[in-house]
Amino acid sequence: VNTGPTVFLLIPCGSESGEMVTLGCLATGFNPSSVTFSWTKQGRPLREFNSAPLRRQDWDARQNFQCVASHAAGNAQTDITKPQPPTTPPTPTTTPTAPPALGTCRFFDFDFSYT
Repeated sequence: VNTGPTVFLLIPCGSESGEMVTLGCLATGFNPSSVTFSWTKQGRPLREFNSAPLRRQDWDARQNFQCVASHAAGNAQTDITKPQPPTTPPTPTTTPTAPPALGTCRFFDFDFSYT
């Protein structure tokens, strides 16, 4: 059975230094196992890999980027713009069975905490 991909974005966590920022694209749940990635910026082609190095000034200016996963069963795409910073810093919480969260990375619409 041919199944098209689902696409997730990987965006920078924390403070990357330098003049470049790298965005990543992850595709899951597709069959057969061949998929091709491409990136656009404001609708213009950038490159054909699962990651895209960008100029920090473009990322900081909140320009729109898009990742497309092309597959025999259908394409999947998603847009990304640098998120607005929170107005107040998040407060880490702890539970009796988990260590305290020292930071949070955003992976598309899922939050993962790391220590």
